[in-house]
Amino acid sequence: MREIITLQVGKCGNEIGCTFWETIAQEHQIDPHNGANIADDTTRKQCGNARVYYNETVRGQFQPRVLLVDTSPLDSIRARPIGNSFQPDCMISGRCSTGNNWAVGYHQSALIDEAFEG
Repeated sequence: MREIITLQVGKCGNEIGCTFWETIAQEHQIDPHNGANIADDTTRKQCGNARVYYNETVRGQFQPRVLLVDTSPLDSIRARPIGNSFQPDCMISGRCSTGNNWAVGYHQSALIDEAFEG
């Protein structure tokens, strides 16, 4: 079976990525608030295998297989309904915004090391 890992980087990448996950959750009938599969057996077979995009927990919940990286805090992502389904240890962010200042972002490059270490 194939498995897809999604990497979302920056404000734009994270916004587009969240829209992608909302669409995938709707297509596979997965509740974005808690990751529960709300489809009946027939619909599950028609929708295909959600495990290509999601990790399934022992409680039967689906968590997106994704890594979110941004120099700014990911509060706007956490506030969205789909934000609850992301694993907290897969959300790597800085403490403050760079304010579109390249030099500030450059000096926060430790985030890149953190993203690829774990």
